[in-house]
Amino acid sequence: MLADTLAELGPADVRSPEHDRAVTALRERAGDDYAAAVDALGAARREQHDEQVRAALLQRLEESAPLLAASWAALAESAPAALGFASFVPLEELLTALPPVDSADVVFVLAAGGLGVERLLLSAVAPRIVAVTEAGAEPGEEPTLLSVLQRASALVIRGHTGGGRVVPFNGPARLAASVGQVGA
Repeated sequence: MLADTLAELGPADVRSPEHDRAVTALRERAGDDYAAAVDALGAARREQHDEQVRAALLQRLEESAPLLAASWAALAESAPAALGFASFVPLEELLTALPPVDSADVVFVLAAGGLGVERLLLSAVAPRIVAVTEAGAEPGEEPTLLSVLQRASALVIRGHTGGGRVVPFNGPARLAASVGQVGA
């Protein structure tokens, strides 16, 4: 019988509830219930895959930015909805497959002092750009992303912001656009 074969495919202690519902639906010859269980099984597999990807990305973040990873993990426990969506994409990949306009809230550009003005295309990705440079870095003679932003009177923060306060952004929820898949 097909239901028995399906039931034996995995040990009982590791089978998902969706798997058990599919077996039960087969035994009861309930076609609609079986179809719903199979759909739910596909969704459960995608959730499991997403969790594995999330864990791998968090591990990479811990390796390169341990304080950010610790803050992220702490916020995930206390207010998971506040995390929103983050995508870490190398600049060249992002510009190769430019996502839809305003598909992100903010773009952080590291080593912005040495990037050319053509990188201003990043402003199409998000309404806000945070350009980050090393302490004391000055723009060169040629126009750069950073020099154009400075000429445009963009807000500049120099030195430490130890006395600053964090203001949470509680804007409307946004769907994750395809930009999250680039470089994933």
